[in-house]
Amino acid sequence: MIVNKGLLRRLQLTEYEMLLEVDRICRKNGIMYFLCYGTLLGAVRHKGFIPWDDDLDIGMTRDHYDTFLKVVKDELNDMYYCLEWNSYSDYSIPYAKIKKKNTLFRESKGGSSKYNEVFIDIFPFDNVEGRGIRAAIDALLLYSIRNTLMIKAGMTPWKGEGIASRMKYYPFRMLNLITERESLKRKYDCISRKNNDIETGWIAPRSIDGTEIKQKIKKYIIGNPKQIQFENAYFYCPEHSDAFLTETYGEYRELPPEDKRSPRHEGVEIVL
Repeated sequence: MIVNKGLLRRLQLTEYEMLLEVDRICRKNGIMYFLCYGTLLGAVRHKGFIPWDDDLDIGMTRDHYDTFLKVVKDELNDMYYCLEWNSYSDYSIPYAKIKKKNTLFRESKGGSSKYNEVFIDIFPFDNVEGRGIRAAIDALLLYSIRNTLMIKAGMTPWKGEGIASRMKYYPFRMLNLITERESLKRKYDCISRKNNDIETGWIAPRSIDGTEIKQKIKKYIIGNPKQIQFENAYFYCPEHSDAFLTETYGEYRELPPEDKRSPRHEGVEIVL
């Protein structure tokens, strides 16, 4: 994991430059996005990156996400590329990443994954059911498919963990041997999008982890995104950022204990 604060800051500033590029493309094409998760928390609490954070998260509702994928290849600066599974058949993560060419960010659990450049994440948010048996079944299916696809991408999320983690991923390692990547992608996409033509009142990034209750929020929280300072510029955030962060993290303004202040992605080799 990153222990050099100078290198971590250089990584953050590289990701910040990538955010500026995404913001430029979105504003030019009328695409609405919003900072989310640790990036939003950093904006609200620190007016920039959380000092120990090593990634950057952007959300878009599914319609804006689809539009972004249509225009980004032609609009994106040549020093970057957009990695998403409709364009890269061997990429198995159900959300897009903007990658910076000629860089390296290798994670300890990355396994044999070949897409190891510095990145920022772009999550599509879909309409979801608030609760009930159908919502629970969808969540379980997405969780199973996603874990299987991660393994197909060469990732090893159990690496360095105990026996419980290894057992947790064993069924998905077996599914990996008997399932076909494109079929899993189609199933995942179908489940994720199934409620987007109806008003459910709830929204979630099904691409992260369908079983995570904290990812499911009331749609009004995203609302009409407004601007917030992040580092030296202003970017869009949910209309009700406090509600978003409270739903996700609880009492988010309190700093975690010092032993919990570490990068999440466990980068073991970084070249900028």
